Amino acid sequence: MTETREAVVLPAHLSARTILGRASLIMLACAVLLFAGTVLALPHHVPPLITLVIAMLYLWSTIDRNFLVLKGLKSSALIRVSDDEALSLTPDELPV
Repeated sequence: MTETREAVVLPAHLSARTILGRASLIMLACAVLLFAGTVLALPHHVPPLITLVIAMLYLWSTIDRNFLVLKGLKSSALIRVSDDEALSLTPDELPV
């Protein structure tokens, strides 16, 4: 038995076509040109600025990770489902 899969059409807000539209590509090109112009105009200031941005992103990532770990330690990982709730599910609602 061969199963054929139907093509799934996602909603427009989940499509990459809307993200990479003409306007966003023009904005990306302008940002690249602005960055290139800054590198050419201020070559001694760019490496420290890049280092600063990377350090700030790393700091933010570390704080966020620690916050998520602490939040996970404080909350209970158990999910309680009563018998009535479990029996009220139809076969269509159950995971495969």
